[in-house]
Amino acid sequence: MKALPLMLAAMAAISIAAPVMAADTPSRTVDFRPAELNSESGRQAIEERLANAARQVCREPGLRGLARQASEARCREAALQDALGELHASGHIAARAPATTREARIVLTSTSR
Repeated sequence: MKALPLMLAAMAAISIAAPVMAADTPSRTVDFRPAELNSESGRQAIEERLANAARQVCREPGLRGLARQASEARCREAALQDALGELHASGHIAARAPATTREARIVLTSTSR
């Protein structure tokens, strides 16, 4: 009988803590039109937006000097590679998507926190 109140308390604690933990991870959303993937300039523009978003989510305000640079560089590389993987998959999907598909999005998150 004592296990039920403990389980309920644990579930309540988890449900409160989960949104707080998720809020600590910076993220940026990059929206694009699948039609942009049909041209080299469109793909480059999307990749540039992804790189900018990776720089934003990977800022490490608590670190200084070389440690900060190294941490941010690792985070940017990982976030950008994940995003480019999604973009590549989106290109295959966009090729088969109906012409009415107007928008797609990729969410970048920091991998260092």
